[in-house]
Amino acid sequence: MKDDILLNEVSAGTEVTELNSPDSLDLKELLKVLSLVKNGRLDVRMPVTRAGINGRICEVLNEIIDMNERFVAEISSAEKTIGKKGNLSKRIALTDAKGEWANGVTSLNNLIEDLTSPTLEIAGMINSVANGDLSKHIPLEIKGHPLKGEFCG
Repeated sequence: MKDDILLNEVSAGTEVTELNSPDSLDLKELLKVLSLVKNGRLDVRMPVTRAGINGRICEVLNEIIDMNERFVAEISSAEKTIGKKGNLSKRIALTDAKGEWANGVTSLNNLIEDLTSPTLEIAGMINSVANGDLSKHIPLEIKGHPLKGEFCG
């Protein structure tokens, strides 16, 4: 909403800043931050000391970088929790994710579910066999989806 109001002001001809004013955007600084982010540095931010649209550009860029940083942190946390600690119930959470961010979170969580469900089924079967119950079989379908690929042997 705040973005729409600011864009409407600009498109209506409201003058936000002069090019040489203290509030003007430093394009070299912007390019440096964008280049660092492009190359995987998510610890950089634009200073938010400008007013008007130039300040808002810095804020929005910083918000995008922050979302990337939190997304990567969630993926790393899931890797440690699921892969290293064996807690297969861990899922990625990015509560304020919208649009493709939310789609990415959903896709990763679906991938985690698709990989952990057969693993849990197989672990349960192995545990049963280890306890002498030879009546268990590896299911060919889990949650209505047939096992495919390397899960089928």
